[in-house]
Amino acid sequence: EADGDGIVWALEVAANLPEPRLIPAIQRHLRSSDATRRAIATDAIVPWLDDVGVLVELFVDDDSDVRATAARAAGTASAELLAAHVGRMLRDAVWEVRHQAGLALATMGPTGTMVLRVHLDDADPYARDMAALMLDTIAARDTSAHRRVGVDEHRNVAA
Repeated sequence: EADGDGIVWALEVAANLPEPRLIPAIQRHLRSSDATRRAIATDAIVPWLDDVGVLVELFVDDDSDVRATAARAAGTASAELLAAHVGRMLRDAVWEVRHQAGLALATMGPTGTMVLRVHLDDADPYARDMAALMLDTIAARDTSAHRRVGVDEHRNVAA
């Protein structure tokens, strides 16, 4: 495995290039011994994921930055089939991992909402708290969107 800051820099550049020929190289770094590389590769691979299952092993990575990035990637990919796996991340000891997992679930529509509701009764207080926080966030977002629609409808009627 090549070493050096140049590899990390190259991964960061590759993450921003819409070039499918880079996928094999990026995938190799998902299993790097360097946590920074794994995290960057996880972000970089999201637009190219045909099989979101590749994220599952990253959900339990030893490094919390990699776990948080994998949770965020699941949300970005709208990977509803991973909702139960992401839900288990609400029990992580690291707040950023729990937060990214909660945000990911909040983007997964009814499936993510259901997983969050299940975790309201979780034995783990971290999971309960994050589930409650995300459900409150979803409710506030939905209320705000409803109000905006009402204001827009009122403007259209008044015009």
